[in-house]
Amino acid sequence: MSMHLAVSVHLLLSAGRGPQECAWALARLLHHLETDATQQNLETHQAHIAPGDRPGTYRSVLIRIAGDDSEAFAASWTGMYPR
Repeated sequence: MSMHLAVSVHLLLSAGRGPQECAWALARLLHHLETDATQQNLETHQAHIAPGDRPGTYRSVLIRIAGDDSEAFAASWTGMYPR
């Protein structure tokens, strides 16, 4: 019997120790990443959130990405901006 396990990866997004604008930008980046993942038939789940000082902002977010191409998708988001 063959069992197919969905591939998943975790990706940490962080505003670091930057100013509040970085936490705001991270929230926008997260929204863009989740939208892109959905368009590529991947599932996302916010595994852990460190909220920013202002509503709707984040200091960091650990996101789980699941699906057949999740590793390649996460790799395309590593660094400063998606490739």
